[in-house]
Amino acid sequence: MCLSFALGEILKALMDVSIQGFFLLPLIMGVLIYYRFKRNTGYALAFILVMICFLLGNSRYSKVQNDISQYELIPDGKEVSYSGTVDKIIEKEKSVYLYIDNMLITVRKELYNCQAVVNDYVLICGNIRHFDSARNKGNFDENAYYHSLGITGKIEAASFEIISRNNSVVYRYARRMKERFLYATDKIWNRDYLGMINAMTVGDRELIDDEAKEDYQIAGISHILVVSGIHLSIIGLSVYKLLRKRFRYLVSTAVSSSVMIIFAVITGGSVSVKRALIMYFVGLLARITGRSYDLLSSLALAFLILAYSNPFIIYNTGFLLSVCAIVGIALGSIVWDKGVVVLIVIQIFTLPMIMYSYYEISTYSIISNFAILPLVSVLLLSGYISGFVFLITGCMWLAKVASIPGHIVLKFYDLFISIIKKLPYNQVVTGKPELRYVILFYLVLIIFILAIANVKKAAFKIIFALIISVITVVFVRAAPDRGLYISVIDVGQGDCILIHSDDYVYMIDCGSSSEKEVYRYYVSSCLKAHGIEKIDMLFLTHMDTDHINGVSEMMREGMVECLVMPDICKMDDSYNELVDLAWHERFNVKTISAGTVINDGSIKLSCVNPVKNDMCEDVNELSVVLRMDCGNFSALFTGDLGSETEKNLLKDLDKVDFLKVGHHGSKYSTSAELLDVIRPEYAVISVGKKNFYGHPNRETIERLEAAGSKILRTDELGEIMIKISPSGKAEVESD
Repeated sequence: MCLSFALGEILKALMDVSIQGFFLLPLIMGVLIYYRFKRNTGYALAFILVMICFLLGNSRYSKVQNDISQYELIPDGKEVSYSGTVDKIIEKEKSVYLYIDNMLITVRKELYNCQAVVNDYVLICGNIRHFDSARNKGNFDENAYYHSLGITGKIEAASFEIISRNNSVVYRYARRMKERFLYATDKIWNRDYLGMINAMTVGDRELIDDEAKEDYQIAGISHILVVSGIHLSIIGLSVYKLLRKRFRYLVSTAVSSSVMIIFAVITGGSVSVKRALIMYFVGLLARITGRSYDLLSSLALAFLILAYSNPFIIYNTGFLLSVCAIVGIALGSIVWDKGVVVLIVIQIFTLPMIMYSYYEISTYSIISNFAILPLVSVLLLSGYISGFVFLITGCMWLAKVASIPGHIVLKFYDLFISIIKKLPYNQVVTGKPELRYVILFYLVLIIFILAIANVKKAAFKIIFALIISVITVVFVRAAPDRGLYISVIDVGQGDCILIHSDDYVYMIDCGSSSEKEVYRYYVSSCLKAHGIEKIDMLFLTHMDTDHINGVSEMMREGMVECLVMPDICKMDDSYNELVDLAWHERFNVKTISAGTVINDGSIKLSCVNPVKNDMCEDVNELSVVLRMDCGNFSALFTGDLGSETEKNLLKDLDKVDFLKVGHHGSKYSTSAELLDVIRPEYAVISVGKKNFYGHPNRETIERLEAAGSKILRTDELGEIMIKISPSGKAEVESD
């Protein structure tokens, strides 16, 4: 039923097929099956239930999708008033996020002058702001993320007012408890560990620095920093077992259940926590009624409840990873109910989802989790006990004593992570696999695991296990994009062009004047999604900020093998700083000028500008211009070259298939004379939305149209990928 509900959603999401009109189909089919199997009406009943779940999934997804479509028709920036009940509050450094019904309200700290709590009824006046979709392959998709949380849209608040207060004792007690607990941890814990203990105990991640997050991710244990089912299980079972020593079953169950509900409220009630809470109560119900507890059936019920509430939950990475982990536990237990085997199956089962969501894997994650997970309960209990000891007794030294086990565990984590970071290949960039291959992998994996469970001879079990290992390795290696392609990455008002072949990877520029930390937020994840770990050569056309301000971070991360600079006389501070950084990071530095040819066997790159030691004062006219040739395909990359210098190059140019339009479509570049010579089939403009300069200029567009070029713009399409076949035929893809 769970799978049929999900299939109904997926059919609507991927194929836009709505089948509510066929609501009589399951009844008709059920009757037919009943008459075919009169002695076993279970077939008919099962089929009817499956079809009903399928139809519910399809119709529910259609309903929510329609609501989102109606919201997206509202113009961005429109002034609106909105009232509703607060479901969740997240305080950030400069603003407060209020989740009200199905809307996200962002309130600046200076406007948030009242202490709202969950379930307060509030009135908001502000402006509609549409969520941004991912602009490049692998970039964060704000639109999909918030929809997966059940949020339809966003309002930027101009005024905020509480209409009526929530009188619920639970919510006010939970908030007060969280505030007091954070006050206690601030007094007790070492500054280096405060952020981690706050994140793990009450879900407050504000004090965790980026370096710590990255370290835990490298080790493959970043999931312990997010409150999830593991934390809920440890708390619930610990309280239950403690109470059972003195109280009866009913009292222990009631108190532990209440503690878990309060914990869920305190931590914000993430999707994974809700899933764990539902499964926990199913387990309690099974005990009360004297029935056996089935892990997969409990998971299926939790999935149905959450997916009906929000069909877009199927896009929530945290939820899907928790589902994969639980299925891995269930199937691993079938194979061999031992910790190591189960852990390996969990890692294999979550692998495709990690690759699909994060594009890289931690090579030593199995070892890390085997060493780290058994100590999580010690760390959590130390955190909770020390905090509550201080709050109840006010005795600091006693609270610090209670925190000692937690400090020891965190120091061990630091030591373990430092060892992992020194090991070679601690992270492998896999690229983003296609969804169809992810689904196929899961189908094959389940078949082989069930096959292992049903064979008795150890030799056959080993053979099946080896086959699974080979399939896993092949899947990991098959994910990166293959073949020859050019990708113009959307960096806003700037340039970043990727040229990929099976042997070499080149990049031309990496900068933006409209986006901060352009490499971190736009380029890095895009490269990982394409399966790229290194750039063999990074060409810088000239030293304008919108072409180079992402280069320094890129070099510090060790992404560049060789930096290629224009061979000119006028070398400014930016030029010298990048060269110095390259030498400091021990990268090769080369200079390039007209006449330089780079031939790697599959791609030939010819430089046609600048002339060596050119003394021109205008840095745009000194832009590196590269022509790329591969079989019957050719491309031209012109940097910010102006029309005057373009005329000097005409004698060295001829027809090309692809043109990266100069200077973001400025009217002073891409002259009619140049277009008459090169006649590009595709003309790509890298430009930011609603940019200050008014790029691309209407005159440039008209010249490109007159030349018969197909115009592609990053502000309209996001990342633009041109795939080139061995015969030289180009095919356009956009993110």
